[in-house]
Amino acid sequence: MTTDTELLIIDDESEIIIEVNTDVEVLEAAAQGPRGPQGIPGPAGGATTVMVGAAPISGHAAVALGADGLLIYADCTNPAHLGAVLGVVANAYSPGDLAVVQTDFDLTHAGWAFATGPIFAGAGGALVQALPPGALFAQVLGYALSATRIHIDVQPPIAIV
Repeated sequence: MTTDTELLIIDDESEIIIEVNTDVEVLEAAAQGPRGPQGIPGPAGGATTVMVGAAPISGHAAVALGADGLLIYADCTNPAHLGAVLGVVANAYSPGDLAVVQTDFDLTHAGWAFATGPIFAGAGGALVQALPPGALFAQVLGYALSATRIHIDVQPPIAIV
C-alpha cells in the first residue's frame, strides 16, 4: 500500500511556500512475538517498592517521595511533601534499598499506644493522632483499630490554610 500526501502552505505576508511529500509503504503486517521471561515478583497488592534515599528509614514510619524520586521520611510541616506522601513502611531500610511502602495493610507494633481513630502523617515520619504545630497539611494514613494495631488506608492530603 502506498500513500502520497502533499501539503502546500502559502503565507501571503512573508511569501513562504512549504511543500512536504510523504511516501508510506507497508511491507508486512506484524505478529505478536513470543512471551518474554518472567520478572521478579513484586510486592503484594496495596504496596509499592521505592528506592530509599541517602538517609536510612526506620520501620513503622510515614514516607514520602523526595524531589530526587527517592524515599524519605514524610513531614507534614514541609510544603514539598503535600501530595508526595506515599504510605507507611513496616520494616527498616538502608540507603539504596528497595523499600516496600504499604498503602492498604494492617500493621501491628507493641510500642504504640493509639486510641481508636485516624492516624496522620506527622513530622519526621511520625505516625500521629494530633498534628504538630506548624503542620501545613493533614493526611490520614490509616486508622487505629486498637492501641497497637492500625489499618493503613492512605487518603488524599488536605492543605491547612
